[in-house]
Amino acid sequence: MMESQPLQEPTATAPAAGEETAGAPPAVVPGKEFTRTCKGLVVLLIGGYVLLQLLPSSLNYLAIIPSKTIPYVWTVFTAGYIEQVLPGAIGSSLGLLFCGKDIEPVWGRKEFLKFIILVNSICGILAFCFAIGLYYVTGKESFLVTPLSGFHGCLAGFLVALKQLLPNLELPMCFFWKIKAKGAWREGAGGKVGWRSCC
Repeated sequence: MMESQPLQEPTATAPAAGEETAGAPPAVVPGKEFTRTCKGLVVLLIGGYVLLQLLPSSLNYLAIIPSKTIPYVWTVFTAGYIEQVLPGAIGSSLGLLFCGKDIEPVWGRKEFLKFIILVNSICGILAFCFAIGLYYVTGKESFLVTPLSGFHGCLAGFLVALKQLLPNLELPMCFFWKIKAKGAWREGAGGKVGWRSCC
């Protein structure tokens, strides 16, 4: 089992070939390659999409449908791994691969998987509660029968994790616009945290 190690800034001078630093843990350099865990989760996401295309009725048993969630309570936990449309499956897979390759080496496989399971479960519970609340406020039955699913809650969690781990990382947005992860939140006087512009 791989232990989580703190991220170390790369240094300008590397040890010579064959030379090792005595007693120092190996530097963890995130982003070298896609991890096996991320590749396995991509297979799960794409597999869920393919399953929905082959067996559309499986959506009733895997996605959150608020009117059916009480008898199918497991959907709160499975909905995060089901993408209903191809662009969603591709986008979630790419987001998982590119964010996961930086996060997992630092956290370790076990913590990374715990994070994904926890975030997807919380997103499922909140989506169910929000849909029920919207039904009570508006009276529209469409809120009770619309299937809710997707990995987007976890992708948002990955962005927060990247901001914490690699604050100077530039995140590509729409292939031509980049923003820095640093600067979205800042600690002010008295230890209060507030929003500030990242531009």
